[in-house]
Amino acid sequence: MAKILKSSVWIPVALAAVLFGAAAIRAPGEHRGPCVVLSGADSTIADARCVRITTLEDWAALWREHQGLPPRPKSENRKPYEVDLPQVDFTTHVVIGVFEGETVNSRGLTAVALESAEGRSILRYESQSYQTMEEVDHVRPYGFFVLPRTGEALDLEEQLGMPGGASRIEPRQSFPALP
Repeated sequence: MAKILKSSVWIPVALAAVLFGAAAIRAPGEHRGPCVVLSGADSTIADARCVRITTLEDWAALWREHQGLPPRPKSENRKPYEVDLPQVDFTTHVVIGVFEGETVNSRGLTAVALESAEGRSILRYESQSYQTMEEVDHVRPYGFFVLPRTGEALDLEEQLGMPGGASRIEPRQSFPALP
């Protein structure tokens, strides 16, 4: 499964290493995982949402929002990326951002499966939740999933743990195929 990275200091280096060294060709329908997962519980994005990022400009804007930084004015004559922006090759990959909003007792999100069936990709993720005795930890969990860019539509599903060890799958978002 993908490695979970939490330090923005070494994320760009780790991303580059994984993106250039982790590609493997698999048969259609065979399980594969995201190339990289960046996860945590401290996003500044307070509303639950799922997004698909396909351009450097959109990635830089979402990264700034996630970090709580104001958007850059379009009038600034600079490149659209930040020093600590994890680098992604958008000709071969996309970024899926999942934000759970205000919740409690979660360390972030992790990928459970990335599968392809009948011309659709399915990314299943789950929260890394935990229990506390009395007080709860107020958090804003997130997951950035760097996926290979395919011509398939993409469905996001959340795997929810149930008492007794069972789980159920909830559809969260569908994205059409990219051109």
